[in-house]
Amino acid sequence: MVLSFYGEALASAGLAREGARCDLSWTPPCTIRKLTWRVATSAVRLLLEGPLDRVGECPACHRLFLDTSRNGRRRWCDMAVCGSRVKAQRYYASQTGR
Repeated sequence: MVLSFYGEALASAGLAREGARCDLSWTPPCTIRKLTWRVATSAVRLLLEGPLDRVGECPACHRLFLDTSRNGRRRWCDMAVCGSRVKAQRYYASQTGR
């Protein structure tokens, strides 16, 4: 699925200069389809260029995330949502003996 969106993205993209390098670009307006192309392009670049050792899976919701923390030990996709929920469940269990 990602590769089909990536193929569409490449077929529809142009090259735009960004400083000392070029990158893919699409003409405005921004649409949901073009947003999907950007996500697919980012996913393929991550898979090809890494750092794959920084890709994790959230144990609470199973979404993938890129660990950008300094020590590389991030555990959840979003601390405010999944991390908070897991910590609240752990606290509740410790207080109720479950």
